[in-house]
Amino acid sequence: MSDQMRPPRGRRPLGHDNMTKERLLQAAQRLFETRSFLEVGTREIAEEAGLAVGTINYQFGSKDGLLDALCDRITPALSQERLAGLSIALTQGGSREERLRGILRALLQPVLRWSRRPEARLFFGPFLTRVKADGPQRIRELKNEETLSLHPFRDAFQALFPELSEEDIGWKLHFVLAIEHALTAEQERLFLLTDGKTSDEDVEQTLERSLDFMIHGWLAPAR
Repeated sequence: MSDQMRPPRGRRPLGHDNMTKERLLQAAQRLFETRSFLEVGTREIAEEAGLAVGTINYQFGSKDGLLDALCDRITPALSQERLAGLSIALTQGGSREERLRGILRALLQPVLRWSRRPEARLFFGPFLTRVKADGPQRIRELKNEETLSLHPFRDAFQALFPELSEEDIGWKLHFVLAIEHALTAEQERLFLLTDGKTSDEDVEQTLERSLDFMIHGWLAPAR
């Protein structure tokens, strides 16, 4: 049989976007939710997904590559959605408080919506906290990259509050991001603090309540 007619050896390459990759991504995310990156091995991820051990290297190159793929499927889209919302907010008129509310909404609304999606819920909880702490260097650098991507928001706040120093703007934005973290990664705490009388599942209600609180902080005199 000629080389041209000979069937290719080995497995046929799988497509870039396929169920095999998704099974591995979901399995890894479930395991990383409760255990550290270093504790979970490729064999365990493959077994959790019901696949052969070599599938991870075949699809992603390594465990690090799999983790990159987990983050890359959410964080860039989230950043783009935030910036699109900011562009709209900056075209809106109104009082300073109204414009502030628009900027804060553009910052928070996308991440709140993403964190309530079934496929992303685990991502915004313990999983993301763990891998940023003990994952590969590339993932630990992700936090710095996310912060740098917020510079347009920092600049928008500075333009809205020219009387505040860069340090004051930084502190206020830092507090806003701390609230965001609590809303996306500490949902059970709210349930416990209110003896089960409330939750943050209603994104719009949670957003408006958070914005009311944040606006008071932004309008408070700087020290």
